[in-house]
Amino acid sequence: MEQFRENFEEEVTDVAFSPANYWIAVATTKEIVIYDLEKKEKVASVAPEFPKMGKKGTMPSCTCLCWSMDGASLFTGYTDNVIRVWEVKPM
Repeated sequence: MEQFRENFEEEVTDVAFSPANYWIAVATTKEIVIYDLEKKEKVASVAPEFPKMGKKGTMPSCTCLCWSMDGASLFTGYTDNVIRVWEVKPM
């Protein structure tokens, strides 16, 4: 079995395999990165924009991911109790 390896600076909180492509979505505390496992390259990277937080505030982070059945959308849950939906297109 061939191994795909990528090092992240942030904590990885979830991973999800696309049902339509040979892609994997990786959620970190900072962003969501989508990789093509066959080509071993980044397909897309998304991160929501949040309002500036005060000194004591923390930025919401993604805690879970789920692909739509057709692989065209990625649903993400955040620590601010918001579900965000991303339309996924290759870079």
